[in-house]
Amino acid sequence: MQAAKKGFSILTFLLLSAILFAQNNEKVIIGDIIRLNSKVLSEERVVHIYLPESYHESTFKYPVLYLLDAEWDFHHTTGTIEFLSGTGRIPELIVVGIVNTNRSRDLTPEAPNDTESQQFWGEIGGAVNFESFIQKELIPFIDANYRTLDYNILRGQSFGGLFGIFDLFQTDNNFNAYILTSPSVRWNENQFFKQIEQLDFLQYQNTKLYLGDAEFDWSDDNGIKEFSNLWAEYNSNPSNFHYELYEGESHSSLVFDATNDALKFIYQNWKVPDSLLNSPDLESLKKYYSKLTTEFGYEVKIPMDQVIRLANNQLRNKNYEEGIEIAKKNIELYPEQPQTYWHVGDAYTLAGRKKEALRYFEQALEKAIALNVRDIEDYKESVKSAKKK
Repeated sequence: MQAAKKGFSILTFLLLSAILFAQNNEKVIIGDIIRLNSKVLSEERVVHIYLPESYHESTFKYPVLYLLDAEWDFHHTTGTIEFLSGTGRIPELIVVGIVNTNRSRDLTPEAPNDTESQQFWGEIGGAVNFESFIQKELIPFIDANYRTLDYNILRGQSFGGLFGIFDLFQTDNNFNAYILTSPSVRWNENQFFKQIEQLDFLQYQNTKLYLGDAEFDWSDDNGIKEFSNLWAEYNSNPSNFHYELYEGESHSSLVFDATNDALKFIYQNWKVPDSLLNSPDLESLKKYYSKLTTEFGYEVKIPMDQVIRLANNQLRNKNYEEGIEIAKKNIELYPEQPQTYWHVGDAYTLAGRKKEALRYFEQALEKAIALNVRDIEDYKESVKSAKKK
């Protein structure tokens, strides 16, 4: 009887623990789900939206990666982007993941010469309409409702890669960079191979293309290497194109590594050399980001943390005036961000100039309240501490 009571007590404890754990459990949320009524496609489309960590506490604008097959690839793609941006290899990106309704219809161009594909896949040939949906409805919706830069990347796999090639070949193509893996380049009896010679490659001067191929694809003759050789032959800017064969990978298994590698290729010049970051030369840093502005076609500002790093190098060496002046450059670059004012206040504090420090801490708090940042109490504490001193 005693043993039975003991067993009951243990069971009760475990049940209570499970209930308490369930009540206190918090969910991991990586994005939002929105639904768009598409007039072009005459149906509702589900879209997954991932916003960078800094989005809700800043006024920054971001490049956008449009992801096909979001129901399969959204999680690992956003994770890869978060890791790479967190380590300074790429900028933060908004991710727009498009969930399929009729994949073979939307992602394939017409194939009038290919009756075998029609019989096997059923409804095909809707790429023109799907491109119109992206161009006329989805991209305008994203630009109107989110803070975006005029730089869009398309990520597609298999039929998604096929759609990417189709969009790339249009004169009014929608993207600045393409990450395409296992694309079905032989679609419609090798039509793309016939078209490539007629393309005006001047329009691709600033377009980045990354093609991923798998060693163990469904066919030994998928044509991706042959297509890549043709593209490289006609392309007038070889630095904007890369082909990679993923040894040991299959048609679908290459997607994770390829996304990581392709983003690093697109942003191969993004990471600033340590020699430049560790020098006190702000002008050289400005020139470096001026080159990135030319490369990507939109203003690429020096990141806040890099200016702070230069300022801190001076402050550590007790070059207080130089450190303060460098820290103030962040206010010119990011006048709405509370961190910029706080670091100027911190620099004045280290220099022993308490009144100036308090003034900047108060401005930092004002900006923090306006943006409703999470660590607002820290800003309040800085003001409180400065007033005491």
